[in-house]
Amino acid sequence: MAASVVIGYSAQGLTIPIATFSGLFSLLVLIDLPNGIKIAGGRFTVGAFGVPPRTRLWRRISGPLDAVLEWDVLTPAQVRELNRQRPAKSRSGGQLQYLGDLRMLGRRGVLRLVTDRDCVETRFPENVLRGYLLLPTAVAGGVWDGVILICTRRPAALAAALDQGLPGRRGASEYRASR
Repeated sequence: MAASVVIGYSAQGLTIPIATFSGLFSLLVLIDLPNGIKIAGGRFTVGAFGVPPRTRLWRRISGPLDAVLEWDVLTPAQVRELNRQRPAKSRSGGQLQYLGDLRMLGRRGVLRLVTDRDCVETRFPENVLRGYLLLPTAVAGGVWDGVILICTRRPAALAAALDQGLPGRRGASEYRASR
């Protein structure tokens, strides 16, 4: 008699990978939630809100609205072009990490603020992850160039609010909803 062997996945065998993927995705969403922008009293604050300032992901940039030289809400295609234009490696060959890049998960739009970096207050972590190592920010290639990138769920509403708060400082490329 020949024995038959059935090879395949059972519903029970998929439980662990699905649970792991769901857990990782939920963690990424929770990490991304604290980032935001506040504009009040002639000042702006961009970065993490409602989380302890000791975490490695905690970054905050604030200053007077006059320090914002230019702003724009970019489409995903414009962000890809911006990423191609920015150097990825330093002159010594090390990987650069732009400290003003607060994007985590992709959204329909990205707010880009260009600031006078000498007129804003920054709070960046002392150490960041480089691969699996925790290194001082400067050693890991941390760069502050005055450009802030943050994802937005409502790009058209954000653009309308910034047009009122920062008139005449909108960049050349305007966000156009594709829908």
